[in-house]
Amino acid sequence: ADAKCRLIYISSTGVYGSAEGDWVDEETPPQPAREGGKASLAAEQVLRSHPLGSRGIVLRLAGIYGPGRIPRAADLQAGRPIDAPAEGWLNLIHVADAARIVLLAAEQSTVPNLYCVSDGSPAQRGDYYRELARLLSAPDPQFVTPDPNSPASLRAGSDKRVRPAKLVRELAPPLLFPSYSEGLAAIVHG
Repeated sequence: ADAKCRLIYISSTGVYGSAEGDWVDEETPPQPAREGGKASLAAEQVLRSHPLGSRGIVLRLAGIYGPGRIPRAADLQAGRPIDAPAEGWLNLIHVADAARIVLLAAEQSTVPNLYCVSDGSPAQRGDYYRELARLLSAPDPQFVTPDPNSPASLRAGSDKRVRPAKLVRELAPPLLFPSYSEGLAAIVHG
């Protein structure tokens, strides 16, 4: 087998659950609350215990956005309210940067390994949607409290900030979009 062969699993920062606004990184114990986070953590554990796990790299990706993938843009343009609180942290990574990081990880010599993947610039939900509305020339966003059992409510409850310090230190990815501001502007005006 090729010694350089890597098995890269794209996981999710959803494995952390809520951190009540605190920072999380690779050393933070996972405590997923939602089914997607639980499934991602279970898959990570399967990889670690598998014989190919010694070649594995787990990338815990933050929320991916990019062309054709801007949640709630149509709602903002139509003036519909966002069913989430304006407060709470969003952690994001532009799809182009995520793809570049996967390629960098494939070249990584230290395996097995784990990285938190985000742009490192968490945004308050309200700030993100206000900036998106501005770029779309849409009305200012209105926020409503979602049903406590809805998927939107569960997503909004994962209030954390993802610190990609290990990723930056070890892979040094040159981000095309270091924050949502640059990324959204490129998508809307690109």
